[in-house]
Amino acid sequence: MELSDGTPYIFIDGALEMEDVTEEGLKVSFTELSWKRASQNMDQLFSKKDPYRAGLYVEVPERT
Repeated sequence: MELSDGTPYIFIDGALEMEDVTEEGLKVSFTELSWKRASQNMDQLFSKKDPYRAGLYVEVPERT
């Protein structure tokens, strides 16, 4: 985390889309294959030396 004028921020320089992920209400399920593909994509796209290279953010659309 960095600070700019006293405000904390995190710089994100990449993201990837995961396949074979399902969502049921508030439950999100990842298959073994989806994690394997994500890991392979991360190895190809991002430096293995970066200690903060992996993170997870899931957005689930609000249902009305």
